[in-house]
Amino acid sequence: MAPRRTQRDIAERLGLHVTTVSKALRGDERIAQATRERIRREAENIGYVPDPALSSLIAYRQRKSTAYRASIGWIFNHDRQTDMSIFPGYADILRGARERARRLGYAVDEFWLHEDGLSEKRLAAILDTRHIAGVVIAPQMRRGTPLHLPWHRLAAVSIGHTLLEPELPVVATDHFRAMTSLLDTLRKRDYRRIGLALWREDNERMDRRAQSAFLAYSEGLDVTVALYEQLERERFLDWVNKHELDAVVVRDATPLDWLTQAGYRVPEQIGVAAYTLPGEHARLSGIYHNHARVGELAVDRLAQMLQFGERGLPECPDRLLVSASWREGGTVRLSPAMTHPYDNKGRFTEELG
Repeated sequence: MAPRRTQRDIAERLGLHVTTVSKALRGDERIAQATRERIRREAENIGYVPDPALSSLIAYRQRKSTAYRASIGWIFNHDRQTDMSIFPGYADILRGARERARRLGYAVDEFWLHEDGLSEKRLAAILDTRHIAGVVIAPQMRRGTPLHLPWHRLAAVSIGHTLLEPELPVVATDHFRAMTSLLDTLRKRDYRRIGLALWREDNERMDRRAQSAFLAYSEGLDVTVALYEQLERERFLDWVNKHELDAVVVRDATPLDWLTQAGYRVPEQIGVAAYTLPGEHARLSGIYHNHARVGELAVDRLAQMLQFGERGLPECPDRLLVSASWREGGTVRLSPAMTHPYDNKGRFTEELG
């Protein structure tokens, strides 16, 4: 078996110090780009591959030997005054990211674009001055808003499906599977006429994946989707009555209050489930999106890119989807009601405002 090629081999062949080679292979921008490229070409030529055990040992020693922490940037493409309540679980995403970054030896520096004159150009200069080579792009207010940074110098990961330009590696909830899991649960508990009241902005931010899963479900259910900009009590109740729904999938607890005030018995007469619970423990039954895990994995992916010197826009960005899980509240019955034959009448989408 041929001996493992080392960084020292590369250094000797190129007449460089081994420290220069090590930094270049990690993508350290203090090494000239031409030198980095020459070192990477030589590494490929001689068949050098990193030793994962040695890399782990070096990372451990670095954490033990110094209190210094490199930083990663956490970029909000909106100002600090934005109402973050429209992003359920966002605080959990950031909490998970911070905890994982701390364990990996990184600090997290937050940047709010458009606040106090922070332009994309000024942010790029700040990242360069602070030697921040890795950034996480937080979910954006509006899906499709482009972001212009010197990507050739950065390792970058995006959370969710709101950043379309440029295309970056993504970590997000598996919205399609989450909705399928929710419908599986309702079907097993003998709910058959199910409506989804879906806020348009949520629909766009989820890349329409939850709506697609809902309409594609084919396990003997009669399903209908109502899209809305602003949900109104009377229109919502009329929609429930029109389709004779025995379960509704909603964003928050407001429709639950409307139903109980209108005399519906929940969960016996009608079940209510949330497609995104605000926390792991809530009075609503529904899907919890494991937001903290999304934050953790975003930092993991970024740390991996930094470790291997990956910079710039990838030719084929990867997407890591995080599973969601059902949480019992008190708004979906725990066992099936009396079953009865039922024909699937179809699937519909309509407007609720």
